[in-house]
Amino acid sequence: MTHRSPEQLLLKAQIGRSSSWLMAAPQPSSKGQKTTLFFGSAIAGGRTNQEAGRQQFGLAFSAVLGLHDLYSRLLLQAAAKKLAAQWARQHG
Repeated sequence: MTHRSPEQLLLKAQIGRSSSWLMAAPQPSSKGQKTTLFFGSAIAGGRTNQEAGRQQFGLAFSAVLGLHDLYSRLLLQAAAKKLAAQWARQHG
């Protein structure tokens, strides 16, 4: 028997070793139903460091990781701002 949860995967994209996904999940609210959006990204395939027991990535990857984090946060903030403005226009 397969359990079907109310979450809905809206988007999954994979390019090379990186992937991103977007999911929506209905949430009960005092004003009825609302939807929570979840976003994630991952990068797969580094070299395994046997001593640390985890994967390590090269210098180039480490150098751009901070930029990726900043870009992701700015992108999500812009999307949230746009959705809030759209909701405000529709609901006065």
